[in-house]
Order: sequence, then C-alpha cells, then structure tokens
Amino acid sequence: MSVDGINPTRGKPVSQSRRTPRAGWWFWGPFLWGLFFFVPGIGMLVFGAFASEADGGGILPTGVVFTILGVLGLGAALYAYRDIHRVDPQAAPAGTPSAAAVEDLRAHGVRGHATIQRFTYVAGSTSDGATLVELHLDVTTVAGGARSVVTRSRVPVWVTERLVTGASVPVTVSSTNPGNLSFEWEGLTA
Repeated sequence: MSVDGINPTRGKPVSQSRRTPRAGWWFWGPFLWGLFFFVPGIGMLVFGAFASEADGGGILPTGVVFTILGVLGLGAALYAYRDIHRVDPQAAPAGTPSAAAVEDLRAHGVRGHATIQRFTYVAGSTSDGATLVELHLDVTTVAGGARSVVTRSRVPVWVTERLVTGASVPVTVSSTNPGNLSFEWEGLTA
C-alpha cells in the first residue's frame, strides 16, 4: 500500500474497505433455475385463471408449484448476487487496538511510564505513517507497580529515530489487562 493512497500494483485509489474476491458463477445456477420455473409458472397461473375446469383442471396447481420453485430459485440468486458484490470492511492493521481495548483503557486506565528494554521492527508493516514494532517493556504504574510486558504496537514513523533501548515513554495501562496499553509517543525521552 502506498502512503499517498494509490495502490502501486493497480494505480487505483486505495479505499477504506475492500472487495473480497468471490466466485461469480454461483449466481447463475439459481438464477436460471428460478427463471426456468417462474416464467412458465406465471404463464400456467394466467392460463389456469381464464381456462374452464375441463380445459385446464390441473394446470392451476402446477402453476402454483412452478411459481414457488421459481421464487425460491430467484431468492437464492438474489442472495448470491448480494454476497458476490458485498464490500467487506478493511481489517485494522496489526498493532492497532480494538474498540474494546480502547474502551477498557478509558474505563480502567492507569497512568504510568514504560522503559524500552528491547524492540524489533516487524518487516513489511509500515503503512499510514506508522510502523509495527514489537516492544519488550518494563511498565511502572502507581497502582500496579513494575512489570514486564511484551506487546506489538504501531509507532509513528517520526518517532522511530528516537526509539532506543532505555528510552522511556508515558503510557496508559489497563488495570484489568496489563497487556493493554496506550502510548503517548510525543513524550518519548531517550
């Protein structure tokens, strides 16, 4: 993915959601099945409504059955069409906290600071001005004391120059889940 929002392989703008490729052939089977029964079924119903009992006594029930089968086939085709053309929301990049994790931090967050013991860049993970880094930290809070935490987090690219072993960064740590923490990269000090 390119930083300027253009997909380098196709030259098209990158959107916030993507279409998952799905097989389009499975729409045609139910569609043709539905048409095969629906059109003659409607014809049989119309003919049966105007025909006398002697001319077409069994055509009306057959028309009802054909119409029901046709509607079921066309309904399955409509479902297949919607599934084939559905746009799936783009999954959050690795290292991005979920909505539940952010809500947990808001409800149970405790301020503290983390000292970087070791860090590793995860290859091929830079996008949207941030890169994924595996951080080995000593996290200290007033409520929880000190503990070691290993986490993967998105680090802004402009911070990576100052990211060194022994650097300290302000964090908010969940009191219920110590692995859930939020960094304030503006406060990173070497």
